[in-house]
This record gives sequence, structure tokens and C-alpha cells, in this order.
Amino acid sequence: VYTYAVSGGTQSPTDSISGLKQRAALEALLDTLKPSELTIDESIISQIPPRPFSNVNDIERFPNQTGPMFDPTAAAEVAIDLTLRNIFQPQRFARLAAKPVTDPRRWDADIAVAFLIDQVWNDAQSARTDAEEVISRLVRSRLQKVVIELAQNQNTSVEARVVADRSLKLIDDKHRSRLVNVDAREREFSNQKLAELKRFNDRPNPESKPAKSLKTPPGSPIGS
Repeated sequence: VYTYAVSGGTQSPTDSISGLKQRAALEALLDTLKPSELTIDESIISQIPPRPFSNVNDIERFPNQTGPMFDPTAAAEVAIDLTLRNIFQPQRFARLAAKPVTDPRRWDADIAVAFLIDQVWNDAQSARTDAEEVISRLVRSRLQKVVIELAQNQNTSVEARVVADRSLKLIDDKHRSRLVNVDAREREFSNQKLAELKRFNDRPNPESKPAKSLKTPPGSPIGS
């Protein structure tokens, strides 16, 4: 069982059946974020010809940033977002953040996200090729973006946004740990992401937009 330090104390997931099932499910999802799984071999890329010129908008094509050429990085980004946006979907994450209250046997959101962040940075250290390093930076970049979006989403619960804020502090620490004993590209990437986090934290009047209030349902005795 993994133990993580989170926000002023140490918590650990229980070894209950429900806790172990949650961990197994999360590990399966994290396998889809491994750079080794998201990297397309060059021998395959070389066999994909440029798409023919056409004015037809084919919605089944992957988006790209390389013109008519197939963009393996964009394809990886689509796959990464599919996993991350499902994990951090606001309503689903609000349920996860409420678990310690509704079911103390399950992992809480802090532990689950700390587990995810640790695994993503461990994968970055394990990258074996230049292509895997590129994908690992993309995974970390998309993770940071999705958590930032959750932290400022007024349509999710207060607890979910608090967990997201704490998670950004963990991500900040992880970036700082990659400023030494790494190559120039990795160091510049970490500095860029740290600057992005600073801009988010220093944004003017972050709470100036009032949070939406939940409406009282009609009907006696609750509403009218």
C-alpha cells in the first residue's frame, strides 16, 4: 500500500477491497499515459502518406500541427486528454473528493491524484528515447492544464477545487525536482511550466467571479 504526504499530514489508502479495486482501476488508466505506449514507431510513421488535398472536412481524422503530414504527437495528445479529462471530469471528481465522507474505506481524491502525479513523473524518468521524452513532456503539460481548469471550475464542488489546488502544489514541486541533473530541453520545459503555474497563482482577482449557488428545489417542505 502506498503512502503519500498530503496537506499537513500523512494519509494512506486502506487495504479494503474497495480501496484495492480503486487502485487497480487507476493503475490501468495510468498505463494509457505511459510514453512507451503512446509513442508510434518511426517505421510505422514512415508508411503513412500525406493526406490528399481536399476541401472535405473529414471529422474522423486526427487533428494535427504539421499540415498534411500525420502528426504522431497530436495523436498522442488526443489519447492523453481522453484519459485525463475522464479522470478529472468535474462531476466525477466531485464524487471522488466526497468519498472520505461517504465511504471512508475508499481512496480519497488527494491520495489518488498524488499516486497519479508520482506515476507520471516516474514515467518521465524512465523515458528511453527522444520520442518518449517528448511524449512524457506532453503528458505532464496536459495534466497541469486539466488540473488548472478543474481548480477554477465554478461548476464543481468546493472540495474538488481545493484538492485541485493542492495537486498543483505537488506538480510545482515535481517540476522543481527536474531542474537539476537533466538536459537543457527538460530544464526549459520545467521552467516554462513553473512560469505557467505562477501566472495562474498570480492572476488578478481570481475570486472576483461569484460562485454559482445551488438552487433550492421546489416542493414542500424544502422549497415552495
